[in-house]
Amino acid sequence: MEGLADIDNKLNTSTDLDECLKKLTDLNSEYPENPQLLWRIGKCHHKIEKSLKDDKLKREHIDKGIEACEASLKLDQNQADAHKWMAVLVGSRSGTQPIKARILDGQKFKKHVDIAISINPNDALLRHLVGRFCFEVSGVNWFERKVAATLYADPPKSTYDEALGHFLEAERLIEIEWKENRLYIAKCYIALNKYKEALEWLDKAESAKGESEDPKINEDVKALLAKYAKYR
Repeated sequence: MEGLADIDNKLNTSTDLDECLKKLTDLNSEYPENPQLLWRIGKCHHKIEKSLKDDKLKREHIDKGIEACEASLKLDQNQADAHKWMAVLVGSRSGTQPIKARILDGQKFKKHVDIAISINPNDALLRHLVGRFCFEVSGVNWFERKVAATLYADPPKSTYDEALGHFLEAERLIEIEWKENRLYIAKCYIALNKYKEALEWLDKAESAKGESEDPKINEDVKALLAKYAKYR
């Protein structure tokens, strides 16, 4: 479809996002049965949400993005990108939810990531997302485990080593210097009490070209570098 290449480039670089959303919405009005447009609308809402600070506006974009991805998947279940951005948006929503809803969102997140990876196993973002899931599950506290046990016969389990493996695979697959992924590699090493290795990856994260679209990533890298500097 004419114009999608330009939209994709802008989405991938997080530029002119409001303009992209308008173009995609207009195209969707013209071609309402095109699932490729719908998941891109979901992706665009995610990119906009990441740039906002107002919690209410962030949640509005998350909900609209999820709605668009759900509509895309109703039209075609076999789209790795639709499942991927659905997982990303659900993951963003889970951070705003109470414990029970957060655990249910975690289940939905993992379901869509697993389907997306089965379709496209060499997607670096998908590997990173699985790593994030494993990392979060590894850090679940006792109370959250008890709540999860009431919802599932077999609550999800993981380890920091498993999470690390996925982040390292994402690093291998990605063609750019990815600050956020490198930060999470460092966080895994910190959780494993391997502080020298963590510092190596924090240095790599700090030196990654370009700023993260999420300011908190840059803040976390700087804070952890200061906290663990004594292990150099």
